[in-house]
Amino acid sequence: MTAVSISQLIEQANHASSMHAQAMRERSVRPPRWKLIYHLMAKPLMIFWDSYVRHRACRDGLAGLVMSLLTSWSHWLTWAKYWELDC
Repeated sequence: MTAVSISQLIEQANHASSMHAQAMRERSVRPPRWKLIYHLMAKPLMIFWDSYVRHRACRDGLAGLVMSLLTSWSHWLTWAKYWELDC
């Protein structure tokens, strides 16, 4: 299914992040604290930078900004849910 609106993109990201977080929990042991901090703080910023600047989403205007933010937020959401499941 292809998302056509921001609300659909958010719903898809929410569903996918839940599935990924559950799969991560089932296949691994509890990660060290630094890894959680890295994936909750540094990695989303790196993903945004990579998408918006390196891959030139900035050329797409507001749509590029929204997609870059959503991409980095999806990564953060997956790890936040994983952390929530692991606590």
